[in-house]
Amino acid sequence: MKKIFESKLFRHLLGIAGMVNIIAGTFFAFFPNLFLHLFYKDQPEVVITSPTIQSIITLMFIFILIIGFGYIWSMKDPVRNKLYILIGGLGKLAAVLLWTASYIQGFGSYLLLVASVNDVGLGILFVGFYLHYRKD
Repeated sequence: MKKIFESKLFRHLLGIAGMVNIIAGTFFAFFPNLFLHLFYKDQPEVVITSPTIQSIITLMFIFILIIGFGYIWSMKDPVRNKLYILIGGLGKLAAVLLWTASYIQGFGSYLLLVASVNDVGLGILFVGFYLHYRKD
């Protein structure tokens, strides 16, 4: 496992995760209604157009945007910035739990599970990275 964490591949994964978070964070922070229509389209229109729910979605994606910048920052020295990586990994795993629970309860579309595939892999990898280097 140490070889993976010390490879250029891991740094590139951080960069890719950062760019995906930055793009998604920026886009859906400005267009929360599009996020709701894509992932929660079966909900009543009053839920999707609710200013309160759209504000919560906007805040969530601003956090995702910030985590994306943290991943980019961490590319230079991942071990030194392992807390950024841990926070992002835990956030990804929390999103997977939330989206899976929403889908099971019938509150979202199958696209929630598609989005979760990426996040569960990176979440486990990033938390594993932190656990591996936590004593440094």
